[in-house]
Amino acid sequence: MAATCAAFIGLLCVLTPSVAFGAETLSTQLSAVKRVYQKSAGKTIEAYVPFTKALPGELVVYTLDYANTGDAPAADVVITLPIPAAMTFVPASADHPDAVLTYSVDGGQTFGELEKLTITNADGLVRPARADDVNTLRWALRLPLPPGSKGQLKYSAFLK
Repeated sequence: MAATCAAFIGLLCVLTPSVAFGAETLSTQLSAVKRVYQKSAGKTIEAYVPFTKALPGELVVYTLDYANTGDAPAADVVITLPIPAAMTFVPASADHPDAVLTYSVDGGQTFGELEKLTITNADGLVRPARADDVNTLRWALRLPLPPGSKGQLKYSAFLK
């Protein structure tokens, strides 16, 4: 079953990031592209394109562009972004050298290192969380963001 672009635009609306600091001074824009393989000069190359349809198993890359539009440095910036329920997070796709990344498997109620998170199954058994359990990401920028500065956060996920 294919998902239409309208469905993904809806997902982008649902994925409104949560930004801690002065939300009025930090602007954000979320976009998504899908991975395709194209033939060129007899070779198959990987490309990322805007899309109107996505099929289960296709890779989608979400990009969040952010900018400090204020007159002062933005300190203690924390950006939280949910992963749509129709998507499976790709491990290590969200790492960013200028931010500390933490994960949530409970809809953003708690965050931590993936290796330290657990899931309680319906039968009450507790197991270590896996990347496919992750449903929310949180980046805490390591340094203040100077006025006029921009940055970008990304993560990848497969359509279930």
